[in-house]
Amino acid sequence: MLNFLIFCCGASLASFTVCTAFRYQNKISILTPRSFCDHCRRQLKWWQLVPILGWLLQKGRCAFCGHKIPLLSFVLELIYGSLFIFISYHSLTRQAFLLATCLQIWLLLLALEDHYTMHVSSRLLYFGSLIILLQALPQIYLSCTASWLQLLLFFLLCFTFEKMNKLGQADTFCLLVLMLIYGFELGCYILLVATTLFLLNFYRQGRHTPHAFLPCLTAGFVILTFLGLI
Repeated sequence: MLNFLIFCCGASLASFTVCTAFRYQNKISILTPRSFCDHCRRQLKWWQLVPILGWLLQKGRCAFCGHKIPLLSFVLELIYGSLFIFISYHSLTRQAFLLATCLQIWLLLLALEDHYTMHVSSRLLYFGSLIILLQALPQIYLSCTASWLQLLLFFLLCFTFEKMNKLGQADTFCLLVLMLIYGFELGCYILLVATTLFLLNFYRQGRHTPHAFLPCLTAGFVILTFLGLI
């Protein structure tokens, strides 16, 4: 029963995050109006909003107009529901579980905003990181003590790439947060996976298409979490 509740929590937060990113993209208030079909604009019934089940009951199409519902929300709900269960099994304390899940959802929201708009909300970036970093103060102290010089040199390098317009400020900031919490070495592994995903996407979509890095960074973080390295 507990695992079911944890799964529902992860899936619901992923669903809310997708909705929030969509509204941010279209300059719609998060609070009003109630959830609606992106195509016909009719308000959705309660059962259509149930994560995963709502998509399955509608067979991937709006029950009102028959328009195809994007698969992204369904996939993310499934992934993050499973991810929350995985994190709960590997977290030694409730605080560790809360930190890991908050970090996952924060990165997901930033990644979706970056994907849709090639822009990240400064309030979400800095205020969200503040809440997360305050939870992780003991881990940050250990990371800075063990590898402060590597962290300093790495982010000087990232700053140089920013000035060359090869890397965004939000990309550097999220990398800093991950390395402060999980250490320099694990941060490099996350960066390696993220860069690999970015290059694959870069060559698949073409060089003249704008590419967001935060979705790849978030995906790399999720992959390494499922591999048990985080």
